[in-house]
Amino acid sequence: MRKIILFVAAFGTVLLGGSVMGVNIIGFENGGANTRTPAQATGDPTKSINVVEGAHTELTASTAWESILLNLSSTKTFNTGNIGEIGAISVSAPTYAFEGSSTITGAGSLVIPTSPQAGTNGAISFGANVLLGATGGTQTNADSDHSLLIVIPGITDGVGNVTKRAGMQMFGPPGQSVDLGNQTATLTDLAGIEFGDINLSSDTNTRTVTNATTVVINKAPASSGNITFTNPPLSLHVRADPVRFDGGIMTNTTTLVTDFDLFNASATTTMQIISGSGSLGGRIVLEDVDGSGCTEITTLNGTITGKTITCP
Repeated sequence: MRKIILFVAAFGTVLLGGSVMGVNIIGFENGGANTRTPAQATGDPTKSINVVEGAHTELTASTAWESILLNLSSTKTFNTGNIGEIGAISVSAPTYAFEGSSTITGAGSLVIPTSPQAGTNGAISFGANVLLGATGGTQTNADSDHSLLIVIPGITDGVGNVTKRAGMQMFGPPGQSVDLGNQTATLTDLAGIEFGDINLSSDTNTRTVTNATTVVINKAPASSGNITFTNPPLSLHVRADPVRFDGGIMTNTTTLVTDFDLFNASATTTMQIISGSGSLGGRIVLEDVDGSGCTEITTLNGTITGKTITCP
């Protein structure tokens, strides 16, 4: 068995090859600038770093094994002063240019095409291209911790009209459909984003959680200066197709009494139903209590009218 690691040596020079006791070494000396700058090339140069791993066998049972290990767990101590942002690993984005008009369908500073695959006699409960946060892991920070923190990119000075800025976008392969294979079979669930079960526990002593929510939207986008909105900002916008809620819905309240609760603490309109066409007006359709049909409720000049209709 041979393991590939990145190794920080106490002494010596940069080592980009070789092995020690069966371990492949990519090493960097301690206490200096360790920079590898490949020569500029025309045509197709060799990769700056290319690691090709062997098909290892007889690995120790029930023991996790990393193909590449970056052990950055040491404590780094700074002189006093705030830091805007810092990363244990930082990837600077490249610039891709062409001699003529060309398009890159998908470009990423980091690309991981597929998740780990289960081989013979293996099963993976949750496969992921990127797994953030150890299963069962904890953090010591007392203020705020995130397994994933996304910052929406801004617009560089001098840039005019821009189509979109998004912190995260989920979509199928551009210009294609999601390939579901060639079998007559069933896929039970397909979701662009799925939030699974979140079960909380505290060891020995009781931990009070003030607000527990699977998804939190603090507020709609707001102007911090010199911004004009064409349409009112929204906290949530579903552009098309039905929205399904299997649980209850409540607004401005913390207690769900019925499947749909509206609560308004201020002296303003609690609910408004307006048709997109002025000739139709707002309409409410209710199923009759005996299940025999439906009743449509409309209003005109302060008068409420109900009539029997075929249930939609």
